[in-house]
Amino acid sequence: MGARQGVWCYTTDPSTPWEECAVPVCAGPEYISLGCWKDTGNRAIAELEKTDERLDGTYTARENAIEKCYQVAKSRGFFIFAVQNGGWCAGAGTGSALVNYRKYGPSASCKKDGEGGPWANEVYLITGATKIVPQGFVPKPYFSIGCWKDTGNRAIPTLEGKDARLDGSYAARANAIEKCYQVAKSLGYRAFAVQNGGWCAGSATAHKTYNKYGPYSTCQHDGEGGAWGNEVYLISDVVRANKAEKCQEENGVSYRGTVSVTRSGKTCQHWASQTPQKHDSTPDKHPLSGLDGNYCRNPVGARQGVWCYTTDPSTPWEECAVPVCAGPEYISLGCWKDTGNRAIAELEKTDERLDGTYTARENAIEKCYQVAKSRGFFIFAVQNGGWCAGAGTGSALVNYRKYGPSASCKKDGEGGPWANEVYLITGATKIVPQGFVPKPYFSIGCWKDTGNRAIPTLEGKDARLDGSYTARANAIEKCYQVAKSLGYRAFAVQNGGWCAGSATAHKTYNKYGPYSTCQHDGEGGAWGNEVYLISGMFIPNKGGGEVAKIQGPKYLRLGCWKDSSNRGITTLEKTDERLDGTYSARADAIEKCYQVAKSRGFSVFAVQNGGECFGSATALGTYKKYGPSSSCQKDGEGGGWANEVYLIKTGAPIALPKGYVPKPYISIGCWRDSGSRAIPTLEGKDKLLDGSYTTRAGAIDKCYQVAKSRGYRIFAVQNGGWCAGSADAYRTYKKYGPYTTCGKDGEGGAWGNEVYLISGR
Repeated sequence: MGARQGVWCYTTDPSTPWEECAVPVCAGPEYISLGCWKDTGNRAIAELEKTDERLDGTYTARENAIEKCYQVAKSRGFFIFAVQNGGWCAGAGTGSALVNYRKYGPSASCKKDGEGGPWANEVYLITGATKIVPQGFVPKPYFSIGCWKDTGNRAIPTLEGKDARLDGSYAARANAIEKCYQVAKSLGYRAFAVQNGGWCAGSATAHKTYNKYGPYSTCQHDGEGGAWGNEVYLISDVVRANKAEKCQEENGVSYRGTVSVTRSGKTCQHWASQTPQKHDSTPDKHPLSGLDGNYCRNPVGARQGVWCYTTDPSTPWEECAVPVCAGPEYISLGCWKDTGNRAIAELEKTDERLDGTYTARENAIEKCYQVAKSRGFFIFAVQNGGWCAGAGTGSALVNYRKYGPSASCKKDGEGGPWANEVYLITGATKIVPQGFVPKPYFSIGCWKDTGNRAIPTLEGKDARLDGSYTARANAIEKCYQVAKSLGYRAFAVQNGGWCAGSATAHKTYNKYGPYSTCQHDGEGGAWGNEVYLISGMFIPNKGGGEVAKIQGPKYLRLGCWKDSSNRGITTLEKTDERLDGTYSARADAIEKCYQVAKSRGFSVFAVQNGGECFGSATALGTYKKYGPSSSCQKDGEGGGWANEVYLIKTGAPIALPKGYVPKPYISIGCWRDSGSRAIPTLEGKDKLLDGSYTTRAGAIDKCYQVAKSRGYRIFAVQNGGWCAGSADAYRTYKKYGPYTTCGKDGEGGAWGNEVYLISGR
């Protein structure tokens, strides 16, 4: 019912009835449109063309123009960017940028592709970006993003009559903007609007729906809107020192939160200080990296996540325990026809969240998503302004398009008459039939393409895409292999074999809408892309049932291990063009080694001596044959005859002996512990951990069961049976480095944790 501000549960502690759970809030979209605005030769927003190599070629022919402009603007610390006339890029980050972009008024000349029009800027706000404000300025906790048209079918639902702070007649209300803000903020909304001198509106999806009817010009200078004109405000916990930023995107280079301790609890040193750690990562050298105070940061993306120099002279630097943000909760699979014999089963009248008449339901998409998700479904659909449907069977990814594409869906995402706007819940568990062995990709339908490609071609870029695509054998599989090896999440096959893919294909594939030319062989059709998502979430389960997606980082460290000329892991050097040049001078050596190992289906890889790459199908059993080493450098690229070993965490297959029945956990080595535990104890917290741990039968399996029941990904056994585990053990287990006291029975040793990864998590 959403009665509280986040997830919670009743506790087993009689003195604590209930308590919130430490589940981080997901990030929203990377940028949102602020609408279409006129421009002149005296630019409203400064041009970025010819200032960055990512803005390549002629802008009118540039692929993924919006994404490239966003990347350039973001890398400079800007929070506003604009695309004009099919690709031209502009951006700004000054205090006046949120005003200047609309200095010439709204325009109706922007095209539907989001790339603006002639002298018309499609303007975007980078969400979560740091705002630079004038010295001495005390910002309000909200800022206007312009005047937007409204109608009787509200773009944002009213809040009038729902809170005592919205007192009296709105037309006579004092401090109308501030009061509307307070009400919206108390409800957890990201946006609100004031109209016609004080009328207040807001919702959980207002930041997505506010521009439903386009920009408007009736708003007055007092900020309280105008006749049918919403002055829309974003609640700006995004100004400097953003206390609401609880997770880092990708490698954390854009993180501007206020965590200032390392994962082991050490206090961060101020970036402007040279005591006790001397360094060159200073605010002056990296002015756009947010190096204010002593907050965790990742200047220029040099490491795998946010970190800081510490105030402990014995620990120069350490990573911070800031979780990685999740992606979007669901993505649209397009508009598809429906009939009385439903393509997707109806959910109406099955849950109290689907309240009232669906045509009048507020936040219909979000409510349908919540109901579908709570039932374990991975497909849901909204039709005719709010009607909700959902499915989670093995055939759901096929059935939704059984009647073909439709053009009847409205732009509000709520479908149309007999037209389903279909959504895929990202990361949801898929239920597959017993005996089914799924492919590592699945189709999300047929989508139109043009000469200005929705997804760039991969033809001619990899030897696996051999010969003429129309005569290519196993065209889908080969396209998948190439796309996967490049780290892409989506790819497409067109016209009998032509292959396309990109890092943003999962965002651009539906640029021209659904299409009907694709053939039943899955290889697309004339100007019809059969688009596939690389699932990364399917592990064959011959017993049927749930198939889980492994969450979290792409790979984790298994520590530093000695090597010799009789290698512990086979070299991969000179076997793949991605391992370019001399390894000691190779940029992004860890990432490139990971990509090569992953593309071959390996589960373990290693980097040695500053970049040399190793990997094999049997490395999980051989990497520690020579014992632990202390020669690895802090950059993660190993050392002299020392392998920094990594476990790939994306479902890569692990080679096992014939007839072997694997346990649901695997050892990732022996790691030192101390009185200040690397992983907290679980002893005394569950009746499964019975008696004295030194005489406990089945100690490893019991520790696993307790850790698994709590949702942990890592557990450890020490000193013959002592059990430990926590939600962040996968970050802390190697706090004190590798150790050698663990016995062969797998139950650890004196101050030696035998650490296990729960393999299905």
